[in-house]
Amino acid sequence: MTTPAAPAPRGVVQRGMGEVKVVEGLAEERKREAKVRAEQKGAQNMQAFVADTSVLGVVGPFNSNVARAEIPISNRAKLAQISPANTNQCLTKNIYIPTTLGAPKDITCKDAGILAPADLRPTGVNNYFRVATTDDLQGPAMADYAYDTLKVTKLGVASDNE
Repeated sequence: MTTPAAPAPRGVVQRGMGEVKVVEGLAEERKREAKVRAEQKGAQNMQAFVADTSVLGVVGPFNSNVARAEIPISNRAKLAQISPANTNQCLTKNIYIPTTLGAPKDITCKDAGILAPADLRPTGVNNYFRVATTDDLQGPAMADYAYDTLKVTKLGVASDNE
């Protein structure tokens, strides 16, 4: 006697009767979980840096979502933070999508459901800096370079929606 198999969890490959199928959703679910874990770990790391009186400043993080979790903590402690890689404009600018990128009106960070820079700085003082420019400037600059210098007239775009 056989018993029916339990349904496979989302995203697990099911094999049976010569058929292979992928149950949708696991990749996105795992990606969201990893993002939340990274944010939590970043906040935990920043709390450790703040507690260590020998730390005078922090270089990092690399991910904008982690910066969003860390900035309020370092701000309250008046600890400088310099990111070598964060590109999300809402960490330092109030406008998420400017009209110059084709929006009918400037779309603010709050309009997009993202905390604005002032919301990340409870003391009202800026302690966060970056050396990489923002996404809203990188894309157009790369497009201008590709068109003007490389003479590219056709282009494919892939996105992970980050």
